[in-house]
Amino acid sequence: MTSEIEGLVDEVMARYAGPEHATLRDVITELVTMIDGLAAKVAQVEADAKRHSGNSSKPPSADTLAQRQAQKARREAWTKKGTAKRAKGKQHGAPGAHLAQVEHPDKLVPHGPEVCSGCGSSLAGAEVVSTETRQVFDLPEPRIVVTAHVVQRRRCTCGCVTAGVFPPEANAPAAYGPVITGVASYLLAHQHLPVARTADFLSDVLGCPVSTGWVAGLLPRAAELLEEFGQDLRAKLIASPVIGTDETGTRISGERFWYHGATTDLLTLITCHKNRGQIGMRAAGVLPWFKGIAMHDRYAQYWLFDCTHAACAAHLIRDLAAVADTPSQQPDRHHRDPGQPRSLAAGPRAPHQGREGLQQPGDRLQGAQGRDPAVHREPAVLVHQQHV
Repeated sequence: MTSEIEGLVDEVMARYAGPEHATLRDVITELVTMIDGLAAKVAQVEADAKRHSGNSSKPPSADTLAQRQAQKARREAWTKKGTAKRAKGKQHGAPGAHLAQVEHPDKLVPHGPEVCSGCGSSLAGAEVVSTETRQVFDLPEPRIVVTAHVVQRRRCTCGCVTAGVFPPEANAPAAYGPVITGVASYLLAHQHLPVARTADFLSDVLGCPVSTGWVAGLLPRAAELLEEFGQDLRAKLIASPVIGTDETGTRISGERFWYHGATTDLLTLITCHKNRGQIGMRAAGVLPWFKGIAMHDRYAQYWLFDCTHAACAAHLIRDLAAVADTPSQQPDRHHRDPGQPRSLAAGPRAPHQGREGLQQPGDRLQGAQGRDPAVHREPAVLVHQQHV
């Protein structure tokens, strides 16, 4: 509430201090508590309406057009502060980049004139006085190459018959090879194409009519082949002095899942789990055994792991941006907890008594310090480090 309303409430409570006005004082107390609660809800709704990807954890895709334009203008004003406006295109003195000709092309196609442009005579066998070369970079027309692997059985002079061995890719009478399998797995995992669209691409572009069932079975097979690699990757991350950790929500078949990431400048491990918190982090297999510095966004579940913690500076800057977007930063000297009712146990208060009957900030701090340490634990070390 404002200081004017606070003073009015104090004046009314002091004027109607008799026992016959106890009901009135109770009603006023309930109304004041309700007003404080509604004001807090309105402030929260207004703050939520101002949240965007630049000052909260909301993804950029959730920003409105006006928010995107405002953030772009703010970035441009900051990055171009004190600098002259740069012209579009290549800047003077900057190294250029273009498609350059190669010294040894794969194919050479001569294009000679057939008749003279002056007299019309044939130029077959005429002297070549100069040439000009232009190179075209293109892909060959894709076509399926079928390789038949024939295993022979040979009889030795001793009478024993020995059979040859099929290569690993020939695991059925007819099977797709490692190149097609690798391309399809790349489209699924790295380009994030759905199963049906991956099958369409292989059929339309490469002339390889595969089924969606075959495509759907590629990533589980790839995960089995990468099991040893995954164990080695986890071991290297655990031995790293500093790692960055994060979690990102997604939807798979309509259900909520979470990607858990652990990264260094050279290594990246991304796992998927139904749980966002400690259960999913432990399933990733890095943080339970990591003893170095883990940088994260201060999500509460990270503090449960026994390592040195670092707060990501990019998230701190984003939080400060949210504070800067708040209309007023002046502390309210009359502020009290909206959930704390006005205390009348000490009897009526005179206007000059101020807010002694209310819960003091120190009381709330003492209550916070009495929380379960397993739920609210301070970090061993807080390192402010730039990680953008």
